Amino acid sequence: MGNRYVITRSATPANTTDDIITVRSAANRRARILAVYAAGKGASSAMQGLRVSRVGAVGITPGGAITPTKADHNDQPAATLTTATTWATQPVVETNGVTIGWNALGGFGQWVASQVTKGMFEARNGEELSIRPATGTTPQLQEITVVVEED
Repeated sequence: MGNRYVITRSATPANTTDDIITVRSAANRRARILAVYAAGKGASSAMQGLRVSRVGAVGITPGGAITPTKADHNDQPAATLTTATTWATQPVVETNGVTIGWNALGGFGQWVASQVTKGMFEARNGEELSIRPATGTTPQLQEITVVVEED
């Protein structure tokens, strides 16, 4: 078992083609998503969705990094994985992934890895994982929390 970290972002993405959070593994390291939690903070009742997927072509010129917080204890090392919330060129995501749905007006959605799916969203040696609004939705204010394991 590796070290676990938490990444949180309150975001109102402009569209469904921009990542809310991108997780990039460090060289010679693995990062895997263990859980994604989404909470609606919108102004009206509307379907919301997040797509969690692997990245086929990495993004260019990342920005808006979020420093992952240690989840287990203070003695664990700082994360070597990096995050991005903006890109000069967005990552190109794989066609398929997991969609999490909830209602914008206070709803809650989640995806949690199980024994079967642990490692399903794993990045190695500079690969990226994408969390962005699902197509067919109009994103409203939301709180996104991601739990990542690194080893």
